[in-house]
Amino acid sequence: MTPIFVYGTLRSSAVRHALLNKSTRAQDGVFVRGFKSLSVAGCVYPGIISTQSTSENDDIVHGSLIYDLNEEDMAILALFEDEYRLEDVMVYSDVGSDPVRAKLYLWNLSIDRLDMNQPWNYETSFLAVAGLEKQFAANAAAFRQQALLQLQNTH
Repeated sequence: MTPIFVYGTLRSSAVRHALLNKSTRAQDGVFVRGFKSLSVAGCVYPGIISTQSTSENDDIVHGSLIYDLNEEDMAILALFEDEYRLEDVMVYSDVGSDPVRAKLYLWNLSIDRLDMNQPWNYETSFLAVAGLEKQFAANAAAFRQQALLQLQNTH
């Protein structure tokens, strides 16, 4: 299955583990070009939008590639990321290896909910806020239980 490029709260292995109930293989030190990660008004997570930039230095979003996701994982992620749509992207490595084709959750709601003047950064917007990762992981675990019930009822 195609890897997923994550750039927000899902970069956290604790959040991914709580949401998917398993460890996931991740590759850090990767990025996409032509996108901006922005704060979502009133939320602790970002929205990412395309800027169509092709410049080597402009509009780069760093993240992680997540591998080995199965159908259930993808169904849970689709529910978790309900404000986004999956898009194909090319992901580049900080060490210069060949780009990898992946999927990315692109913001799919009104851009009015995004703060265009407030870039969202994983380290400063999420990890640096005391207790936020732990709280978000707990919320993700609770979300997983609801998602499993929802998926069970649709099959």
